[in-house]
Amino acid sequence: MKILDSNQLSEEFLFKAMASKHKIDPKSLNLIEFLINGIITQEKPSVRKIHQKSMPEESLRTYYRKIHTLSRKMPFFYSQIIENLQNSPLSIKKSGVISIDEHLIEHFSDKMEGVDYFKKSKYNKAILAHSIISSHYFHQKVEYPVSFQFYRRDQELVRWSQIEQFKTKNEIARSELEKICNIPKYKVS
Repeated sequence: MKILDSNQLSEEFLFKAMASKHKIDPKSLNLIEFLINGIITQEKPSVRKIHQKSMPEESLRTYYRKIHTLSRKMPFFYSQIIENLQNSPLSIKKSGVISIDEHLIEHFSDKMEGVDYFKKSKYNKAILAHSIISSHYFHQKVEYPVSFQFYRRDQELVRWSQIEQFKTKNEIARSELEKICNIPKYKVS
């Protein structure tokens, strides 16, 4: 399937979602658009497939470098999107519910920061994965992730000489709630 150079729907969403005093640079916006369009239009999307369809003239190495650069900016962009949603019908309401959950993203190598063995109840065994503690907002038919943080086990942090970054799952859950309480225009009662 061919990906269009620009998709009006994703472009409009990004424009509205990122509407704030902090503008996203055009190159990052373009890359995010390509990734969104690829995820929407491809049957089994992957970064490599999206690259082949959207930017075949660019080397895969350059493309990955751009994605890694963009990934460092995404927590900020995401917080801006959530903040801007508070001015829309999708805003967090007092009658809604915040759920905090852990998700495991399976990996096949432990050569990446944050990857360690975690128990997966579905398999009743430990698997190699990233552990993400995320908060989700639910209200009637509205549901979206509000925030997330990686949980890194102490022994994994020791291996990377980063033990000072250790936080328990409880500490991460509390910081997730604190982030939600600090969203502008969201009033906690």
